[in-house]
Amino acid sequence: MTVKMSSPRPTKRARANLTGDAHVTHLTEASTAQPGNGTINSEEVLRLVDQLSHDQLCDIVIKAAEAHSDVATHIHNTIEEMREKERNRVINFDSLSKSVWYSINVAHRKLKGSRQYDVAGDVWYEVGYD
Repeated sequence: MTVKMSSPRPTKRARANLTGDAHVTHLTEASTAQPGNGTINSEEVLRLVDQLSHDQLCDIVIKAAEAHSDVATHIHNTIEEMREKERNRVINFDSLSKSVWYSINVAHRKLKGSRQYDVAGDVWYEVGYD
């Protein structure tokens, strides 16, 4: 039995890329090249993360937290730190309360009864939007 060898198939020519890579703004040779050891330095990570949308970042963080308990713990601790800072934040209303007292008791002191009560709404608006 003889096997008839056919001639090798002609290779196809690659299509010409007339537009080039102008439509791919975020990929450069430096951005697609990875170090030989497979690690990416922090500057490269920051550059890559800046290109992701909020939803993409959330998805990555959720997957990382599910796969690695230390990531989930770090997320939890960060949230607790934020809550603690908010609980310890002091809001000073002193100047606003003095402004309200002055407006009602000094600026509008000649008004009596319901007229002074009606002015309270105006004073609230003035203080709230100053």
